[in-house]
Amino acid sequence: MNGINQFIEDKNLIKMALDETKKNYRPLDPGWYLYRKIQKYELENKFTKDFIELVFVTLFAWGMNSRGAKLQEFIPFMDSIMNKKEIFLSLAEKTLFEIENQDVQKNLKDLFWSLDLVANSKPRLVTYSKALHFFLPELIGPIDRKYTMQFFYGNTYVPKSIDNQFKRFIDIELQYSKLARGTDLSEYKDDVWNSTIPKIADNIIIGHFLRNWVKAMDIIKWFWSGYKSSDYTRDGWPCGSEGFLQESSEYVIKKSSDPARMRAFLLIGVFIDQVMHAHYGEIYSDFHNLFKYPKLEAHGGVGMAPPRWFLYSDDKINWEITSSIAHNLLNGLFNWFKSRGRGQEIQNLKKIFVDEVSVEFSKDEGYEQLLNIFREI
Repeated sequence: MNGINQFIEDKNLIKMALDETKKNYRPLDPGWYLYRKIQKYELENKFTKDFIELVFVTLFAWGMNSRGAKLQEFIPFMDSIMNKKEIFLSLAEKTLFEIENQDVQKNLKDLFWSLDLVANSKPRLVTYSKALHFFLPELIGPIDRKYTMQFFYGNTYVPKSIDNQFKRFIDIELQYSKLARGTDLSEYKDDVWNSTIPKIADNIIIGHFLRNWVKAMDIIKWFWSGYKSSDYTRDGWPCGSEGFLQESSEYVIKKSSDPARMRAFLLIGVFIDQVMHAHYGEIYSDFHNLFKYPKLEAHGGVGMAPPRWFLYSDDKINWEITSSIAHNLLNGLFNWFKSRGRGQEIQNLKKIFVDEVSVEFSKDEGYEQLLNIFREI
């Protein structure tokens, strides 16, 4: 949870993150349009059917009724909010700087437990944080799995118990407050995405993720979107949901939409995955939950095959493509380390990669090229 310190120590990171959010996060989509409408409501008009309908629809637009999320039916959703009007009003003048106040936390816990915003058994954390932000925009910042949870915890896991969800909710809001106390965020205010201090803090996390991780995530997503293990196995090449046997590798590469890019991705991605497994076993599960690199199984399915296998082909590897992919994947990894408060380990991690290249590839044709790539990162 120490990743927030990097923004306090370097304000340039804040500007770059907010610029990224403004440019690439929900540009002119329905969620952006509806959020602007929500911002125009004064407090006295928020406890009306019109506003609560707008909140309900905006939560839909923000993905709160898809994948693992499901909203409650509208009438109980609205009634539960109206029944807690007095608690909302007691918090209306509070700001993010007061999130440490025990009375504030007590009232927020009451709302967290008593509001009926999601269907039975569905997690509350993300949906409730967004809904509370709509009603209390100066006190609460929104939270999501993809950006916030990944940034602070390195995974998208939401605890099952409501008490533990509330604890995580408060912990994240306290981190937003820490950021706001550590640097003046008011200078970044505007009338669109950055209208309040809590939303600015949220947008910094989103923008930082988009700027530093999204390229790595897009490359990995590209692999899995084109990887069809059942089709390959049916064609006689053993492949599974986590990866493939090394004898299937050339088939997987040739069947891809861009074989040169695929070979480069597999060479670097499998290497990164194996280095992380060997040297950072204590955080490997969280790492692999985010960076889902495929497994390269050895002949017979016993253990893992070495990544140098991808160099043993009549189709020569494109080193320009390989260098570009390596930079994107490694920068994503290094920024993940920073987000976990382990930025001080990056130099040693770089050394580990260089040392492992020397061990893994020293007798191969691509040794010098790979060594230069990892030395230059």
